Amino acid sequence: KIEKDSVLSGEELFEKTIDPTKIIIDTDGSQFVVNEIMINFVDSATFSDVQDVINLVGGRIVGFIKSVNAYQIEVITTTAEELGIKIQIIRQNNNPLIEGIFRNYILNIL
Repeated sequence: KIEKDSVLSGEELFEKTIDPTKIIIDTDGSQFVVNEIMINFVDSATFSDVQDVINLVGGRIVGFIKSVNAYQIEVITTTAEELGIKIQIIRQNNNPLIEGIFRNYILNIL
């Protein structure tokens, strides 16, 4: 069992490479990955807490940003609507350990 003080990796960041066929362009021009959710957790959240949340939507961890305790979660969705439903399922759980949940937006840095 992995607890709060366990070390999974010494790396600050790991992430799955984005599949370009999974990118959707929204009506406002923003781009996001149709089968990924980003979730920020409070610092006190354990790996077990994170796993409990992603199990709500049948997801799996494919990335992590240590500095903000954010997890990149892959889910089985093929449309923006399906992704929205998965996000709502997590939001409706009202888990106090979650600071934020959102689509995995693609940032274009010029």
